[in-house]
Amino acid sequence: MPARLLIEGGVPLKGKVAVSAAKNAALPALAASLLTAEPLTLPKQIGGGGGTSFVPVFDWITAAELGPDLMLYFTDAEGYFPATAPDYPVIWLVKGRGKVPWGERIQLN
Repeated sequence: MPARLLIEGGVPLKGKVAVSAAKNAALPALAASLLTAEPLTLPKQIGGGGGTSFVPVFDWITAAELGPDLMLYFTDAEGYFPATAPDYPVIWLVKGRGKVPWGERIQLN
């Protein structure tokens, strides 16, 4: 059976996140804010925009011996991809003109 992540909480999230070239840098901080019971203050600005390495996510899934039914990746597809496709389907939801080497690419407008 594939692993599942269930996030439960009793505090509604509120606020704004400016989506820019640093959106990929902001995602881990936002996910961490959902998973902690401790007070958390996010920085007012998160830097990024230097190109994404997609490799660590796929390496982590392999190392954790997970077998997802599907991976959905929101991205501009500007970065470094693993050399080979994984054994599970990957759908790239792409904002921009970046190409993907494997998987299904869906253009976001």
